[in-house]
Amino acid sequence: MTRLTICIAGVLAALLLAVRPAVSRDDNPASPTEDGTLKALAAIAGAGAMEDDAYKYLEELSDDIGGRVTGSPEAAKAIAWGTAKMKSIGLENVRTESWQLFRGWTRVSAEAEIISPIHRKLMIDSLGWVGSTPAGGVEADVVAVSAYQLEDEMKSNSANWRGKVLLVEHKGKPPADFMAAFAKFGDFLNAAHSAGAVAVIGGQGRGKAAGMHLTHTGVLGFDTMYDIPVVSMGAEDQDQLERFLDRGKTVRLKINVQNELTNGPVESANVVGEIRGSDNPAIFASSVNQAIRAISPPTSRTSREWLSAPAINTRSPAMAPVQARNFKTGSGAARRRNLWQ
Repeated sequence: MTRLTICIAGVLAALLLAVRPAVSRDDNPASPTEDGTLKALAAIAGAGAMEDDAYKYLEELSDDIGGRVTGSPEAAKAIAWGTAKMKSIGLENVRTESWQLFRGWTRVSAEAEIISPIHRKLMIDSLGWVGSTPAGGVEADVVAVSAYQLEDEMKSNSANWRGKVLLVEHKGKPPADFMAAFAKFGDFLNAAHSAGAVAVIGGQGRGKAAGMHLTHTGVLGFDTMYDIPVVSMGAEDQDQLERFLDRGKTVRLKINVQNELTNGPVESANVVGEIRGSDNPAIFASSVNQAIRAISPPTSRTSREWLSAPAINTRSPAMAPVQARNFKTGSGAARRRNLWQ
């Protein structure tokens, strides 16, 4: 779902994460410094940072498989890839853990162009699990909406949203509780659809897309579908629209967003493998769409339930085989401790 550059940046960020104690049968496990595993754990993390296998795996996922939207044929290929990779590095009891998503969704196309006060194409991509414009697209004026005042915007300005493209801006002083304000973004999207807005430019509501000539293409929630089209726009293009609006100019766009939604649930799976330590086994769980985590001791909980447990979260399937292999071949001291990665 993201571009190769973003994937690489995610891997680099993951490599900088520090290792911390994992879940144990003991409610208050000793720290790595206290139980003597710190040096071994640091060596495992350092080896992963110095090797280039993660980039090779990233190339395989990005070039040979492509975007892995949940429930898609590419996601199925990635599940098979993860299974084969875990087996090839010697993990035990490698298996898939099936789970179901309420609806499948496919990105078809997203195009936009500014037609007033100038004319040029704009760079956009659809967010996941959102709706479409009418076939062929629509022309509409752009109206700014403050991300920091969504409650007031819905109460005071929604009557002016019919037939408009809403541009979510992040200007002024952020609210003290930003996460509480961000939680209102879903309510805002539903209100925008009910008010007759034709589309929303604003990504996930947290800010502009990072980088140059890039968009953000994530989802807006779990088990959630929004009927209004929501797009991420390249920061350069969004900045220009905001400058026009700040100068009092009328900004008019043509926007055409087409997505497809399945009529029912779709199947996907996590890939799970085990590393048997001297004290407890560790389980590495890799979701080809989202995150990699490890948990010990084994339980009957699903990976969704594991998400509530404390963990180091590397949102990169390319890193899972690297750190699992390094953990497997680490010293006995390291393998006594169950590493989350």
